[in-house]
Amino acid sequence: MYFVIQNRWGDTTVQPFTKAMLLKALLDEDFGDVKAMDQKVFDDEEDTNYWGDNILIIKGELVQPRPVEVVKEFEID
Repeated sequence: MYFVIQNRWGDTTVQPFTKAMLLKALLDEDFGDVKAMDQKVFDDEEDTNYWGDNILIIKGELVQPRPVEVVKEFEID
């Protein structure tokens, strides 16, 4: 799974893609004149309002935290 993060008109969006869908979207101009962000741009500016036409592509998977019940016991001699 790939996630594309971009900011357009002051709104940050995150879109999930399969590899095939992302490659097609990049070729079909779904992202207009945007360019994939390189590490330097990302390191310099974390605020998406200043990314300009850059998009950030992250490869990964969604995870959901699960609660774990923890029991605490005391012992006294």
